[in-house]
Amino acid sequence: MNYAKTGYFPMPDSPSISLTYSGAVIGTQGNAGQTVQSIGKMSPIPNDPVTGLPLAYSVNASRSKGEILGFLENSENVSQSTPFASEAYAGNISGYPFTRGDSL
Repeated sequence: MNYAKTGYFPMPDSPSISLTYSGAVIGTQGNAGQTVQSIGKMSPIPNDPVTGLPLAYSVNASRSKGEILGFLENSENVSQSTPFASEAYAGNISGYPFTRGDSL
């Protein structure tokens, strides 16, 4: 909705980090929180069901692409046509990463 109005996606909420490749900033990653929610007058964005943390949200450097990441409890919750890695472990988080939006 915000992209249609302004021509760019909103920045992620803090804490956020710059994503770099070969020294160049290619995007920003943070949380899908109040900033993202308030732009589209959306209902509160739920926390990730596996981690209990806010969903991760990323935009590319020009903010023309946006993507949300969450973790699913098991791969049965995802159709075969949905792109996801087979399994991920980040710290003590175990689950199946699931993304929606543009491929950054």
